[in-house]
Amino acid sequence: MKHLIVVALIGITLLSCKKENTSCGLAYFGGEIINPNNDHLVLYDSSNPVDTLYLDENNRFFRTIDNLAPGLYSFVHGGEYQVVLLEPNDSIMIRINTYDFDESLVFTGKGSKKNNFLLGLFVKLERENTTMYELGKLEPEVFQKRLDSIKQEKKDKLNSFLEKYPSSPLFNKVANACIDYNYFAQKEIYPFRYFGKHYVDPDVLPEDFYAFRKEVSYDDEDLKDFYPYYNFLFPHFNNLALGK
Repeated sequence: MKHLIVVALIGITLLSCKKENTSCGLAYFGGEIINPNNDHLVLYDSSNPVDTLYLDENNRFFRTIDNLAPGLYSFVHGGEYQVVLLEPNDSIMIRINTYDFDESLVFTGKGSKKNNFLLGLFVKLERENTTMYELGKLEPEVFQKRLDSIKQEKKDKLNSFLEKYPSSPLFNKVANACIDYNYFAQKEIYPFRYFGKHYVDPDVLPEDFYAFRKEVSYDDEDLKDFYPYYNFLFPHFNNLALGK
């Protein structure tokens, strides 16, 4: 009954925000952790802790966030880490089994669809690492063609999602950045995989191989702590330093 009352109050508050046509700057974040490793979960905004959320006797937690700044947040439990996109009026609940943290994680509530999409994208890209290593052995033109094809598949799925579920500009930006910077990183790493650690011959790469660099933003506050973004910057700056 207690949880039903909480859900009802959330619904009334969000409806009020909608009627007043304001963002309210208010969001809700809660959930349940199955087989918890400790008694709390820490919510971070960038690298700064927003709050430590303690589990109740049912291993559940709940937090009302006032004056929410929309953006990427992260939560940590027992050494495991995951990202959540929070925007005003969101009411997001998570469910996790620590025996299989990423695979068991599910978002429900208002704002859940965008987060489930991002989570699925993260998991899929992580699983592709072995494939990318093998692709790195292909000739440059073949590699680029295969990589562009795989990237476009992700873009097509994102576009289908956006057609079905109109989303905020922030989600659109984050989802596209997740795809783009992951594949930008693969291009930065490729010459070292193909030519070897100590020799890179840029003359045999396709002329437009590094054309994507024109799209790179170096001071994006929305993405500065986003793994696909800073994971790309390391090999990118390394190549620039080498004059590649």
